[in-house]
Amino acid sequence: MSVEMGGHHVRLSTTCESLWSTEQILELTHYSHINSVDKSTNTGDYLISARHTSSLYSINASDQSIIWRLSCPGTDRSQPSDFECQGFNFSSQHDARFRSENDTHTVISIFDNASNGLNKTAPQSCGMVISLDHNEGTATLVSQTFAPLDGGILSDSQANSHHLADDHVFHGWGSIGAISEHAPDENGDYQTVLFVTFADVTKPGSVMNYRAFSYEWQSTPSNTKPNVYSYAQNDTAANAIYVSWNGATTVANWNFYAADAIGEEFVSIGSKGKEGFETMFRAEAFHRWVMVEAVGPDGTSLRNSSFQPTFVPSASLVGACDELTCLISMDAWEEGS
Repeated sequence: MSVEMGGHHVRLSTTCESLWSTEQILELTHYSHINSVDKSTNTGDYLISARHTSSLYSINASDQSIIWRLSCPGTDRSQPSDFECQGFNFSSQHDARFRSENDTHTVISIFDNASNGLNKTAPQSCGMVISLDHNEGTATLVSQTFAPLDGGILSDSQANSHHLADDHVFHGWGSIGAISEHAPDENGDYQTVLFVTFADVTKPGSVMNYRAFSYEWQSTPSNTKPNVYSYAQNDTAANAIYVSWNGATTVANWNFYAADAIGEEFVSIGSKGKEGFETMFRAEAFHRWVMVEAVGPDGTSLRNSSFQPTFVPSASLVGACDELTCLISMDAWEEGS
């Protein structure tokens, strides 16, 4: 039995899924499970990823016929891969994209899941770039990018590879709550420059993201203010003032102001360049109230924080506090503040 894809038929025997009766196949099983479609800017033809056949198909845009099929290893002798994979394999893949094309070669990228949750073809998932030689009928692995963990990550579902303009590769790890970015070194080998997890990577499915992308963007939030926390070890010690503004990318500097009471004029006590997500400023003296101004690269005032009182720990907390902060639990904080 076969089902039509484009103008040709893809046999049900090419699926890697477990099959039962014909009725169950049609009603319960996505025998091909198409999960990405990309259009060639060169020919106008389409690249289709079918997860459940562990295959990629090039579809003619004019008559919808299958131009070629890539499967490593092939899943069915009656419909073999048109390319012999040179020492690598992939399965249950996602996010197949054209990278470049000419008369003799096509370069594509995929995310190789290498697992469907039941069967696996490699110990870890990875991003792949593959070069197809149409004259020789070979598929060659150009590069791979892995998660920077011992043993890597095996993502049973979802995931993607976003290739950036600077040759970096950005991955969403699908059923594993993580993202990563990789950059080529002087030898062309990819090194991890960013790795973030949103959940325990040993517990697949606890947090998932189907795809993740990286883009340049700027933001000055219109409905929030900078967040400020002012601390002093006692009422004669200099303040340590912490400021952040979630989502703001246009802040270059912070201006700090202080007063001894609400209603008094707030006077400048210093400035500091933005340092990552949160910036800490050390005042020269104790100030009861503080306010912080966000300033853009051109000196434009972006937004002021609200007035914030300075926290001074009570006598019961002094032993857990130093000149910059108190290292105590929230329960102890509430009991002793």
